[in-house]
Amino acid sequence: MRIWILCIVIMGMAASLFKQHSTPPRGAYEKPLEELKALAAKGVPKR
Repeated sequence: MRIWILCIVIMGMAASLFKQHSTPPRGAYEKPLEELKALAAKGVPKR
């Protein structure tokens, strides 16, 4: 169950970056990919 939650969180992070950069998902192999890796390493902010 935890794996699925982590996948959903990463997909949400990716979607926010795609929207921010006005990039389609296929454009992820350019600059947004490095930002996604940085976001994933940082993690989700705690409440």
